Amino acid sequence: MTFQNEEHVRIFVDESLDHLMSFEKNLLAIQDQEGEINDELINKIFRAAHSIKGGAGFLGFTRIKELAHKVENVLGGIRDRKVRVDSMVVGVLLKAVDDLGKMVSDPANSEGKDISIHIEALLAISELRPLPETGEPEQNTSPVRQTIQERPAPKEKTTEQLEPVLLPPEPGPPRKQPTAPPPSPEEKKTSLADRSRDRGGKTAGREGSVRVHVSLLDSLMNLAGELVLSRNQLLQAVASNDQVRLEAVAQRVNFVTTELQESVMLTRMQPVGKIFQRYPRMVWELAKNKGKEILLTLEGEEVELDKTIIEGISDPLTHLIRNSIDHGIETPAERVAVGKDTRGRIELKAHHEPGQVVIEINDDGRGMDSTKIIATALAKGILQEEQCKTISDHEILNLIFLPGFSTAEQVTELSGRGVGMDVVKTNLDRLGGQITIKSKPGLGTSILIKLPLTMAIISSQVVYCGDERFVIPQSNLDELLRIPAAEVKHRLEVVGKVEVLRLRGKLLPLVKLTKVLGIPPTYLEPSIEKKRRDRRISIVDRRSRRSPINESIQNEVPLGEELCPSSRRAEEDRRRSRASTTHIAIVHSGEIQYGLVINTFGDAEEIVVKSLGSHLEHCTIYSGATIMGDGRVTLILDVGNIARKVRLNTLENTGRAREVAFKEETRLKLRTEKQSLLLFRCAPDEQFAVPLNLVQRVEQIQTSAIQTAAGKKIMPYRGGSIVLFSLDDGIKVKPLEPADEMMAIIFKIAGRETALLSTIPVFSAEVRLLDIDEANVHLPAVMGSTVIAGQVTLLLNIYDLFSTLVPDWFENETASLDIPAPGGTILYAEDSNFFRNQVSSFISSAGYQILVAEDGSIAWDLLQKNRGKIDLVLTDIEMPNLNGFGLVEKIKADPDFTKIPVIALTTLAGEEDRNKGIEAGFDDYLVKLDQEKLLQGIRAMLAGKTNF
Repeated sequence: MTFQNEEHVRIFVDESLDHLMSFEKNLLAIQDQEGEINDELINKIFRAAHSIKGGAGFLGFTRIKELAHKVENVLGGIRDRKVRVDSMVVGVLLKAVDDLGKMVSDPANSEGKDISIHIEALLAISELRPLPETGEPEQNTSPVRQTIQERPAPKEKTTEQLEPVLLPPEPGPPRKQPTAPPPSPEEKKTSLADRSRDRGGKTAGREGSVRVHVSLLDSLMNLAGELVLSRNQLLQAVASNDQVRLEAVAQRVNFVTTELQESVMLTRMQPVGKIFQRYPRMVWELAKNKGKEILLTLEGEEVELDKTIIEGISDPLTHLIRNSIDHGIETPAERVAVGKDTRGRIELKAHHEPGQVVIEINDDGRGMDSTKIIATALAKGILQEEQCKTISDHEILNLIFLPGFSTAEQVTELSGRGVGMDVVKTNLDRLGGQITIKSKPGLGTSILIKLPLTMAIISSQVVYCGDERFVIPQSNLDELLRIPAAEVKHRLEVVGKVEVLRLRGKLLPLVKLTKVLGIPPTYLEPSIEKKRRDRRISIVDRRSRRSPINESIQNEVPLGEELCPSSRRAEEDRRRSRASTTHIAIVHSGEIQYGLVINTFGDAEEIVVKSLGSHLEHCTIYSGATIMGDGRVTLILDVGNIARKVRLNTLENTGRAREVAFKEETRLKLRTEKQSLLLFRCAPDEQFAVPLNLVQRVEQIQTSAIQTAAGKKIMPYRGGSIVLFSLDDGIKVKPLEPADEMMAIIFKIAGRETALLSTIPVFSAEVRLLDIDEANVHLPAVMGSTVIAGQVTLLLNIYDLFSTLVPDWFENETASLDIPAPGGTILYAEDSNFFRNQVSSFISSAGYQILVAEDGSIAWDLLQKNRGKIDLVLTDIEMPNLNGFGLVEKIKADPDFTKIPVIALTTLAGEEDRNKGIEAGFDDYLVKLDQEKLLQGIRAMLAGKTNF
């Protein structure tokens, strides 16, 4: 055997390993088809074995040729339907392919490889004989377990390495311990998926290389030529001192450099299928060892990521998939018991989003038990009892990322040591990634990982702290805020001992970068324009003004205007001067969002990421460094590790923060939530309003058409007749002013149409709920008053009004319904005092017991405290703390509450809103002040009758 043509050998090794990478995936896919042989797949792996056999024969690698030939024979039997594909046959083929891959990776030493066990087993299968006892040992799991135990240790630092380390072809435990007995072939096996990940270390020619399409190389060559041309033009422009030409050439250089940068980045992009392909084998082996049936489906293998990120996500994905197998997917017996298919499913997907790649891992297993997670957190001292009352479901799931956290009852080779998910989180943070978990008990778990497309060149924001310059990756940056000194006391406050920012009704914790970095804080003294040491403990601390000044005076005064002495002192106070503006970068890492307080902002720039080196590895608050345009080195801030360094928690875990946030969100909602009204008058100086959604129509009528019958006003209307009323018929208001023409406001009351008369014209308006006063006016059928366009307006309760005018209508309507009499307990969640009072009042009047809650979170607590006592839940949609959608999701997910009807109440109920509500899990979707329909809906729900 000769090796004169090393290029042919290298090509053979490359092509053969590529063939073997797809071999595992396709073979396992054939087995998953349960007896239905896919001719295309079997032909593909048959051709792979045939190609390896042919290449090995041509180059004189007889052992490789012999083993590939025997594999080919078995595949031929499968293709001809002579050999049945079962786990035994698949196991023998995979083991043979494992050793075939080792031999191909190191062809020079392949002739000394003992393949007799594989040859015997493969011959027995192809000749339809029983397998020899030595061909299929019972300890089938040892190589898999060895692989699982050995893989994490060396790979946890993958993301920290700039270049892979080259290893000798056969790493050396046996060589270091020559006195030990040689390992058996079974003990030396590793899966092809794991070995292919490291095979570059065994063949130096593949380690530092990537495959690049010829068209991309052509593009790079063209751009290099353009760059050379631009360089020559630039030199000529500089030599001639031609400023106009210099600017044009500079623009050209900028354009070519950008194109060249993008093309070079494409050379580093690799498909995620490179790592996805190793998981079918791993899932098959682990499922077999655990006695489970699992089908793994892959999507988006063609999606490309930077080579560094591809290498870095291998271990996190491996651990997450192993968790799905061990913790998530049930045994076939357990799945049958809960009505599931015996075979569990795991989905591994990848797809593009703007500027990033999203990888999903979904399973249909048992999901995560929030109660168990909380119990573990309490036992480990991670949570306190008070925090358990306010912690959200999302925050509960995030607890699994804490070091040492594990809910496993037994420590196994796969899980239970509590050292997995925190490492997953750490590795993803190093890659600039984010991880989110969603889980529903009994239905499964979904894990979402978002990764940047590349780590070599990133967009960043320059910030300054003291005299130092830093950059923040744009992927971690949400927004930049400048808070004038005069607004600091309104926007910033202290909750507990933590400084927080009030941002759109949400409280965010603040971190001062000077404190994290140990840089003395400074301020600019306005009078001398020099920096001085800032001795404030908190940035919220503002010196009180020496004399009163109107709160509306700003800290900037128009030119030419002279300030009074007291105002001048306030303006000169450096804590209220323009120079004292507070600069905050709103950043996030995973699910934690906070404000980073800095001195000032710089520009947004694209930077080339450089490693810090071993001498700065302990500085975890920096993720790297870059060289800026002025040639100075600038450090890149790691916002995730900064949050960990200051032990930052989302403030929502503290009761005080929740209380403040709740009040703020309620205040903002009341400020903006409006009710549409129809305005009308009966006399010139009295104005009334009714909810617009209760009005059927408004028509202008001739007074001469009104007739009197049985003491009631009646008018011919649309082929029939309609009863008319004026407001003074039911309440003490001024009588309706006579006129030749009037407006008839038509309602549907107790199943029939009736009308309320008013003068012309009528108007529509919107009023804020905050502006409705329920206390000043006490009249029957009046809900409250408000001021609209300077006129006091009474808001009418139409149902109370007509129940006074025609009580027999309501008695007859109730008697005609095939619905049981009122009774039962209703839980009502509503953050608006006005609606809470109105709705709870007429529900109580209808004979129901009612419990009220100011938001969904309080409603959920009441529901848990009154298990078995609540018959129906009414809820608003938009509420602070926990909205209606979140509440119904919790109710429908709890086995004790899933049969409780839940009705959504809103100020509007269009078809689109209704459909959205039903999809979210609501049993009905009704208008808040439509008393008649609401009571009918409640009675129907309690009687087991829905409106769908």
